[in-house]
Amino acid sequence: MGENTSIPVMIDSGAFTAWTQGTPIDLDKYILYLHKLLSKYPNIVYVNLDVIGDGEASYKNWRTMRKAGLSPMPIYHPNTDIKWLKKYLAKTDYVGIGAIAKLSGKRRMQCLDRLWSTCLVDDKSMPAYRIHGMGITSFELMARYPWFSVDSTSWIRTGMYGSLYIPQRINGQWCYSKTPRVLSFSTGSPSAKEKDKHITTVSPATKTLLLAYLKELGVAYGKTKVVDGKEVVEVGVSNHYVVRDNANLIFYDKFVQTLVWPRPFEVKRTKGFLE
Repeated sequence: MGENTSIPVMIDSGAFTAWTQGTPIDLDKYILYLHKLLSKYPNIVYVNLDVIGDGEASYKNWRTMRKAGLSPMPIYHPNTDIKWLKKYLAKTDYVGIGAIAKLSGKRRMQCLDRLWSTCLVDDKSMPAYRIHGMGITSFELMARYPWFSVDSTSWIRTGMYGSLYIPQRINGQWCYSKTPRVLSFSTGSPSAKEKDKHITTVSPATKTLLLAYLKELGVAYGKTKVVDGKEVVEVGVSNHYVVRDNANLIFYDKFVQTLVWPRPFEVKRTKGFLE
């Protein structure tokens, strides 16, 4: 982070990772760390040290952090009593929804439909609060609900494993409001042996479009060429994950620009809706 950065930054407590690894996090040390960080970056957003599956313990930590002079974003877990969410909403308008990343797609949607329908919108179906989706960058879920913000590491893994998000092509234009295609570009990817799974195995016409897409993004394809008898590597999406990450970030930015906030929650309840 630069000294005068204007880029919004959110600090996660690491509670979910710690829970999956069975490693506890010291609340007092977390509080001291945040105070030190805030002295240098006063505008960052940071989250409560939640306790996965324990609404009361999470709420207690949130109260402790507030008494220590902090204003953390509380995190509500849908598998806990909804009274904890209501307690947070009575005190703050920016709340995170977490601990749902590992639920099945159907169950996740059922939980979120219930929350948005009953607690998070006003009588005109408009969002009544700023809601953050923890670990939620599914394109379907981002479009389905009027989030204020979301986060996850899936976009990093996509680039790390050699792939890019490719927008759908509709009426001769790239459409960023639809769920994209994921296509491999890495020269070392095993997908290079599968038809239509890698840029080298698509049709010539499709490959031409894909290369044009990269050009529009301003990122290089990447290749090795010989200059004065020496091999020179041009860094690009085919041979460097950072370039792929940059390309995927550009896609996300264009996708998010298609989502208006605030906007109404108009989705009907999913089959098997959990009351």
